Amino acid sequence: MDEFGSELETYLQEWQAWAASQDHGYAFDQLQPMHAGWKVPDEATLGLRFARLLHLTDQGHVGTVDNRKIALFLLKQPLHGVPILQVMQLRPGSSDPLGLDHVAFYCPDTAPLRQALEQGEEKWELQSNPSHQWLSMWFGPQQREAKFFDHTSLDLGAQELTEASKRIKRGSHV
Repeated sequence: MDEFGSELETYLQEWQAWAASQDHGYAFDQLQPMHAGWKVPDEATLGLRFARLLHLTDQGHVGTVDNRKIALFLLKQPLHGVPILQVMQLRPGSSDPLGLDHVAFYCPDTAPLRQALEQGEEKWELQSNPSHQWLSMWFGPQQREAKFFDHTSLDLGAQELTEASKRIKRGSHV
């Protein structure tokens, strides 16, 4: 947990410093961190992380998105105020760096956030996959990624499990 904790602590310090320096008329520093995303090279490494984190979690979910496994861990005790760790296998063919990838912040109304981002100078974009959409922004000298969701990542896991349950009830496991 040390490597998660130290990288996350550094990220959150950089986030707070960046947020305090902003004059967008938007309270970035008031957004609640929801999850921290951590990239691993392959499914085997994700399994090892799962085993190392299991005793620290109350609940979890593993799903497949974009041909890679993603695991969510609801921590018994939030790590630096972040209640969920998301461990993601690299997408096939990706050369993204491993380790802390992003922090997702809960933002129930993304319209004012989007207006603030449009007026700012940070790189940002609306992103999506088949399950949901979100806003991503890159900030600071290291261009760290912050994601903004109007839902939690556990909501997505719950949707995936509900859909799987419906398929099973219909007699199809796929």
